[in-house]
Amino acid sequence: MQPLRILHIHRNLRLAKGGVVRFVIDLAQALSREHEVAVVSPDVSDAPSEWKNATEHDRPAAPTPTTLTPQAPGRSRAPRYVEMSPPSLPMDVLSAGAIAGVLPLIEWCDVAHFHGAWMPMNIQLAAQCRRLGKPYIASPHGMLDDWCMNQARLKKRIFHALAGARFFANAAAVHCTAQAELDQSGAWFPRALGVVIPPLVDLSAYRTLPGPDLWRHERARRAATDSPIVLFLSRLHPKKRPDILIDAAAMLRDRGIAATIVLAGPGDESYVASLRDKARSLKVDDRVEFPGLVTGALKLSLYQAAGVFALPTSQENFGLVLAEAMACGTPVVTTRGVDIWPELESSGGAIVTEPGAGAFADAIAMLLSDQAKRHAMSVAARSHIFSWLDEASVLSRYVEMYARAAGRA
Repeated sequence: MQPLRILHIHRNLRLAKGGVVRFVIDLAQALSREHEVAVVSPDVSDAPSEWKNATEHDRPAAPTPTTLTPQAPGRSRAPRYVEMSPPSLPMDVLSAGAIAGVLPLIEWCDVAHFHGAWMPMNIQLAAQCRRLGKPYIASPHGMLDDWCMNQARLKKRIFHALAGARFFANAAAVHCTAQAELDQSGAWFPRALGVVIPPLVDLSAYRTLPGPDLWRHERARRAATDSPIVLFLSRLHPKKRPDILIDAAAMLRDRGIAATIVLAGPGDESYVASLRDKARSLKVDDRVEFPGLVTGALKLSLYQAAGVFALPTSQENFGLVLAEAMACGTPVVTTRGVDIWPELESSGGAIVTEPGAGAFADAIAMLLSDQAKRHAMSVAARSHIFSWLDEASVLSRYVEMYARAAGRA
C-alpha cells in the first residue's frame, strides 16, 4: 500500500485535558512510521519533543501544500503539527480566516480524523472536507454515551439536531474504542458506520519498568507515611468521582486498615479545594495525598508502587489509565461506567463493582489483605494488556479503516 496522508484534528494537545490527547499523540506517532501524518490544533502545548525537534523539512512551519511533501525514504519520521488560529467568534466558532488557514491541510490529506462530539470547529472543518471531497473519520470518544448525553441534556440535543447529526452521518466511519460505546452511541448516528478499535497505546515504556523506588523516594520527600497506596490517577473531575475514594478512606480507617489514597492528577482549583475540605472534614487528610499531575517515568513508578488502582468513575469510553495501570501490573477496581468493563472483568486483573464508597472499600480491603490475590491479578493484568492492545495488531486496524475511507482498500 502507498503511504496514506492522514490529518488529525483536535481542540488541543494539552495532556492535562485527559486521555483523548494521549490517544491522538500515540496514534499519530505510530502511524507516522509508515504514513504521512499531520496534526492540527489551536493548542499544541504538549506536542512531543521529537515532533518539536523535527527539521523544517520534516515539520513545516505553516500548512502549505509545498511544505507538506512526502518525506524521503529512510528519513526519521515524525508527525507534522500545525498550530491553527483558535476559535475567536461567539460559541467557540472559527473565523473565515482560521478556516482558510487549515484548507491546505485538508487539500493535502487522503483522510481526516476528527476527535470529539461537541466542538463547532470540527463541524466547520468537516463541512470543508465534504466540499473538497475528502473523507473523514469521527471519534466521539464517549461523548455520545448515555451518561454524557444526560448531562446538559437539552443543549446537547439541540446541537446534535442542528449540526452533530449531519457531522456523524456524513463520516466515512464513526470510530468507537469499545463495543459498549458503540452500543450506546449508535443511537445518535447510522449504526452501520460504527467501527470498534481500541486506542493505540504506546506500550514501549511499559515493557521495561522503572520500579517502585523512584516514586517511594519522591514520596519520602512529601510525607512520612509508608502505608499501602490506593491510586487514582486521572483528571480530578466530578465525573470520575474521586470523592468516593475519600469516603472509602474513612471506612478503611474505621476498619483499622492502613492505606493512603493518592489522588494524582490536575483539576479545577475549586473542585480540588472541595476534595481537600472533604478529607479534612472526615479527618482523613493524613490518609489522602494530592501530588498533582505526574508524568513520565515517575508516573510508571507510581503505578508500580500502588497496591491497587481505583477509578470509581461515572463514565469512561475507554479509560486509558486503566490500561496503563494494568500494563504496570497493578490490580484495578472500577465500575461499569467504563465502556471496557467486560474486557476488564474477563482479564482476571480487575474487579468491577458498584460506584459506591462501601463497595470500593470492600474491594480495596480484600486486595490489600490478600497478597497472593494481588500477585495473581498483577500477572493476569499485565499479560492481558500486552495481548489485547498489541501495537502492531491495533495499528493495522486503524490503517485498514483509513484505507477504506480513502478508497484504497
